Amino acid sequence: MIRQAGACSFLALTDLSSPPGETPLALALANELIADKETGLEDQLFVRGWRATWHHEPTADQALASLAAWLESPAVPEEHAVDIAVAVLAGRLRDARVSELLVGQSSPTGPGRARRIAVLSRLLPAPDPSQPPETFGEPSIEPDELNTPAA
Repeated sequence: MIRQAGACSFLALTDLSSPPGETPLALALANELIADKETGLEDQLFVRGWRATWHHEPTADQALASLAAWLESPAVPEEHAVDIAVAVLAGRLRDARVSELLVGQSSPTGPGRARRIAVLSRLLPAPDPSQPPETFGEPSIEPDELNTPAA
């Protein structure tokens, strides 16, 4: 019960809507978050709250929708949206909701699409230049294996 209340309260803090002429509280919190250079972004309370809400099953879909709104919103500076999304999603590429957010959303806007690509490129591990690329689904064969007679 307490976890549910905390998750719902946190989601209210991420809401980007506000009366005309006012800055949403969420953007003010994000500006403070980005300005704090002493604490790593992943350790910020805002990011930790989003991660906890994402993993609380009753509010996980709302957390996904909220983060999607941040990626779509022109009111959120691009670097804020991308940096925060990377911090929230880091280490969770196998989560189906992450896939849904980054590649499964229907018709994201231009900025939203570009931001999703930026987030995905930062989350994917860099290719190892010492390893040759392999073709998907084909086993790698060493050259000396080709000259060895079958038993």
